[in-house]
Amino acid sequence: MRLNNLARNRIPWVSTDETVISSRIRLARNISDVPFPSKAGKKTQVDIFDTIVAVISDIIELRNAQIIRLNDYDKIDRRLLMERHLISYELASKTTGEPGLIFNNNEEVSIMVNEEDHYRIQLISPGLSISHSWNMLSAIDDSLNDRLDFSFHKKFGYLTACPTNVGTGLRVSCLLHLPALAITEEMKKLSDNLSKMHFSVRGFYGEGTQPLGDIFQISNSVTIGK
Repeated sequence: MRLNNLARNRIPWVSTDETVISSRIRLARNISDVPFPSKAGKKTQVDIFDTIVAVISDIIELRNAQIIRLNDYDKIDRRLLMERHLISYELASKTTGEPGLIFNNNEEVSIMVNEEDHYRIQLISPGLSISHSWNMLSAIDDSLNDRLDFSFHKKFGYLTACPTNVGTGLRVSCLLHLPALAITEEMKKLSDNLSKMHFSVRGFYGEGTQPLGDIFQISNSVTIGK
């Protein structure tokens, strides 16, 4: 499958009418008793990919989803998927193992496979729509929980490759267009204040990236606890 048609389509989650361009909710999940991708060999990563492919047809939101094994795609195709926020910079750069992507036709629901965790399940929608996104993603997570044995600890919650994601494995983020704050050089002050409230300010593509066009990503930095 080539991605020419995808490149011609309007990005469905972009809102041009609000300060909040889009809302995204992401859950990090791993299969129990299987090494995280950084420690898993190629065969194990292929098994992780095949496992999720085998169950998505039972989930309404992922029926007829596109299934992409990134090793079959070049840098330009990967860049396109990253620009549409379907994959992260880290997954786009990965050349070993079995990195992959599953996404539905309207690009609202997607699953990154073998990035930092076995699965990064996300839902992205236009504007400030966190409640809508969470209700849908929670239902998808419940369905996957019924079919897969996710790594879970009674005290710590869901176990993840990075300790900062342990617990809920939940990351809620919004893309905001904040030109006035950028022009008046108030973003650093805002960022410092938000960090005290356990929020993070990142660039357009998330952690380790720079803001583009005065667009910033703001997300929670705490995943453990209530």
